[in-house]
Amino acid sequence: MQEHGRIIDQMAERGIISGYQGSKPREVLMTKERWQELQNEPHVEEGEELVGETEE
Repeated sequence: MQEHGRIIDQMAERGIISGYQGSKPREVLMTKERWQELQNEPHVEEGEELVGETEE
């Protein structure tokens, strides 16, 4: 069960859902459209850079 709590905390840190509010349910903060946009973007792990990307 601790694993579930960690996932929920990570979702809150990333702005997908609201933070802990006692007995109140968490709110979904991200729109479906934004979620789909993020799914189409290349995934970059922390500390990595996109290959082929140039800054202009």
